[in-house]
Amino acid sequence: DIKQDVVNKASKIYNCNGYTDYKEMLEKEDVEAVSVCVPSSLHYTVSKDVIEHGFNILVEKPLCLDANEAEDLVNRVRKFTKLPVCVGLGVSNSAQAKSVADYADGVIVGSAFINALNGASDFKSGVVAVNKLAKELKVGIS
Repeated sequence: DIKQDVVNKASKIYNCNGYTDYKEMLEKEDVEAVSVCVPSSLHYTVSKDVIEHGFNILVEKPLCLDANEAEDLVNRVRKFTKLPVCVGLGVSNSAQAKSVADYADGVIVGSAFINALNGASDFKSGVVAVNKLAKELKVGIS
């Protein structure tokens, strides 16, 4: 965290080192993975630094605010692992799903299904809307 008092409190609770500068943490710690939980506008910069240090990474949604930055991060990750790389960028239609599927191994879709359910007048029509959306998204990634 950028607030020293928050860092001190969390460090005490979790019995760990704390940092106000993530770059210092990347240099000093040997951790299995890093979860990037910063404002979305910082996802690309922080994630790039984490990847360059060779850590496994989980980035909260959205991966980036720019699709080109998301693709760049996926390409950077591929230099360090053979594991599948999945991306969620607020995908809600087949064109968006295709654009992500062009560079990632998996397309994470969640909010689009919730929106389809929430936009329905009743449960049955919600199921129909989710089914229709799933078929549309499948066209994009097939």
